[in-house]
Amino acid sequence: MVGILFGLSAGVFWGVSSILARIGLQHIRPSTGTFLSIVTSFTVAAIAALIFEFGALISLSLQAILFFALAGILGQAAGRYFSYSGIKRLGASRNSPLAGTSPFFATIMAIVFLNETVTAVILGGILFLVAGVYLLTSGKSTVSGVKRWEYVFPLAAAACWGASGIIIKVGVSGLTSPLAGVPVSLFFASLMLALPARKDFNISLAGNWRNIGFIPLAGMTSSLAVISQYFALSMLPVVIATPLWSIQPLITILLAHLFLQKLERVTGRIVLGAFLVLFGVILIILGRI
Repeated sequence: MVGILFGLSAGVFWGVSSILARIGLQHIRPSTGTFLSIVTSFTVAAIAALIFEFGALISLSLQAILFFALAGILGQAAGRYFSYSGIKRLGASRNSPLAGTSPFFATIMAIVFLNETVTAVILGGILFLVAGVYLLTSGKSTVSGVKRWEYVFPLAAAACWGASGIIIKVGVSGLTSPLAGVPVSLFFASLMLALPARKDFNISLAGNWRNIGFIPLAGMTSSLAVISQYFALSMLPVVIATPLWSIQPLITILLAHLFLQKLERVTGRIVLGAFLVLFGVILIILGRI
């Protein structure tokens, strides 16, 4: 039961974080926003780990550190950058359902690299997911100036998150507390983004201080999401934990409708597409159990 609550909490925190990032990214570049967000996430996670799990943190094995570093580089540095790029270009309500297709990519990787079989339920889930993606990527966008190729950003984020979930599961196995692994992942993610962010940091921040405070808030919320995700994966199988935080798109769409009406409009097409994607994700996961 506790693991289920952690999984659902991760979805809620990710949903809130997407809304905060949407507001904060209006006037800065995604690379800068991602770096500020991850540094904030690292700070929160590091303080929590030092206070509550200092012993576990300093006793991490080299193997665990390598797994957490890889998960951070792939899931947080690359995944969050692609997600922020998608939020800025497409809007939070369109980006989140597409980024939520990560179980699909995890399944494809499992089929290709782990020789898992394709069942009828998985195929059905893929069809629903493809239908949802079609609805989200076709039709008139609610954000001006959107180009078709920009939909690759949330899908790339989904691929990164799908792979990192499997890596995290391996990393947290056997740990007394998953909290010890979170700051390690976020530290290496910060290192990966430091140089790209530095190149346009001054450009992004010059005269663009309005709403920028929402980025650290998004980082704080994301840190809670990552911590919840790690705990959920330490308590539950990947195929059980993953659908729990797949509620993120629904949280994002609801909050976007309530608070972002001036920035983007949530249409019936987006809502239907999000539900189709979510249903497809659930079927894909059920097909792997």
